Amino acid sequence: MKTTTQNPDPAAVVETDPRRQHNDFIQFSTREDRYRRKVSSRPVDTMRKDGINLPVQQREYLLEPRLHVGPEFFAYTFHLEGLPRQLLAYLMVHEVDYNTGKFRFDDQVIHRFGEYCELFGKPCKEGVVRSGIRKLVEMNIVVNISRGRYMINPLLGVGTTEAVRREQIKAYTRQLVAKGKDPHDHFYPVYTIPV
Repeated sequence: MKTTTQNPDPAAVVETDPRRQHNDFIQFSTREDRYRRKVSSRPVDTMRKDGINLPVQQREYLLEPRLHVGPEFFAYTFHLEGLPRQLLAYLMVHEVDYNTGKFRFDDQVIHRFGEYCELFGKPCKEGVVRSGIRKLVEMNIVVNISRGRYMINPLLGVGTTEAVRREQIKAYTRQLVAKGKDPHDHFYPVYTIPV
């Protein structure tokens, strides 16, 4: 089954095959050692042979290990729209260190995010990506800890265990204080409600 994806340019229409897109995503995600590809089989049909119904299997590729997010992630990002939401999802899947909650955001990350967007037929410009990270900072979803280094708000639940998450909360609070921000005002992500 093929679907059509509309690009920002109305004249450009991209035909995509969902299975091909999934396999491209798996290939993109396993370029580095963060994830490994797991092969799984699923029955898709039956074939009758010698009076016996035999299942026809199809190979599927999945990623391991699984991503850890807390339920708060969905509440805080429910109204987040467009590129900031896509950027946050990319960062959480591909860039955030789950033990520290920290990640780099530099030209290389922007380039990789651009490649990621192209997988899904949505090219983006560097300036738009940089404005996306600024939006995430404004919404208290990430904090800038130094030039090109950020930390994701641990309330989104990226820690691998509850103990790791508690350590991330302490570290995030220290980063807010170091930035001169009041933890009471800047710790909780902003719920945005579209007008």
